[in-house]
Amino acid sequence: WEGICIEANPIYWYRLAHRNCHAVGAIVGTDGTDGADIQVRLSTDRIHAPTGGIVGDEFDNKTPKRKQRQQQDLEHRYSVSLRTILRKF
Repeated sequence: WEGICIEANPIYWYRLAHRNCHAVGAIVGTDGTDGADIQVRLSTDRIHAPTGGIVGDEFDNKTPKRKQRQQQDLEHRYSVSLRTILRKF
């Protein structure tokens, strides 16, 4: 398979690097949101990695409901639009 694989969590990048796809480590936002500050939870252990993602009221990673995973687990990343990614490939 050839194409573009977009993955924000670095735990998966090593395996993607061994595929024929173009691996892009990014958080995709809407047009006009390049560089927007996004709060995320990106676990580096294989047990919690699939439950990570963007943190916000409109997403399923709401900080207050996750007492076992504290505020220090949060990271700040910047978004890039799909249009910007497609222009590069």
